[in-house]
Amino acid sequence: MSDEPTKKPLIRVVPPKKPQQIDLSHRDGFEDAKSSANWSIAHAPTLQSHIIEWLQSNPYELFVEDDPQRGDKFLAAYQVKPLAPIIFGDIGAMINSLRSALDILFCALCRRNGIKPTRHTKFPIHRQADGLVGELKNIEKEKWLTEREVRKIESLRPYQGGDDALFAIHHLDIVRKHERFVSAEPVISQAHITAWGGATSALQRLNDKTILYRLPANSVFSPSKGNSMVSAEIVINEAALAMVYVPVSRRMRYFAGRVLEIIDDLEKA
Repeated sequence: MSDEPTKKPLIRVVPPKKPQQIDLSHRDGFEDAKSSANWSIAHAPTLQSHIIEWLQSNPYELFVEDDPQRGDKFLAAYQVKPLAPIIFGDIGAMINSLRSALDILFCALCRRNGIKPTRHTKFPIHRQADGLVGELKNIEKEKWLTEREVRKIESLRPYQGGDDALFAIHHLDIVRKHERFVSAEPVISQAHITAWGGATSALQRLNDKTILYRLPANSVFSPSKGNSMVSAEIVINEAALAMVYVPVSRRMRYFAGRVLEIIDDLEKA
């Protein structure tokens, strides 16, 4: 029996092969843009819950008044509580998430072309078409985007009088910082009166009230929680966009859908 120590077999340690690094930052950017736009959609139920909560606080009072000019009476609703501040915050955040989605999209396009975005990089939206043309010429000259991508953005017409969604998102995102979100305000949209007759629906918005129904001169109807129901819809009034009593919920869905459509289109460009 040999006294020599048993030799252990040599173990060859092979270092793991380093995976090939692939720059996917621009692809992440497109996903981030979609996430920002989708956040606006996901936040809609929260906005709606805040609107319902405000409506349940009985923000309107109903009164029957004489109309000496017409010789009849009318049932009017007076707003006695201001719109809850959180509703303005909800709408402003949803608008901002859509504008941010467009800026993130533009940064992703730049990265795809080897350009590092700066804090000033943003999706081009202008008040006038001439301003857009000038900026796109500079973008193409500096090779931030390909010619195809530039033509795609140009075809979107992101200026006032062009794509109504793009300019509205841009404009509202600016105005909301200086005003209490433009002119979002409640408007009486429905009224239901029970257990009496002789009334005719007559929705008419005045400065201090909304007329809901016209009543006969001899009517003795007295509104109460048991016989009257009033609903309201939150709307946007913004003269610069020719938006008059535009329902917020429907318009926000339209804005979000348009932004997602643009992201998909430019990602494939």
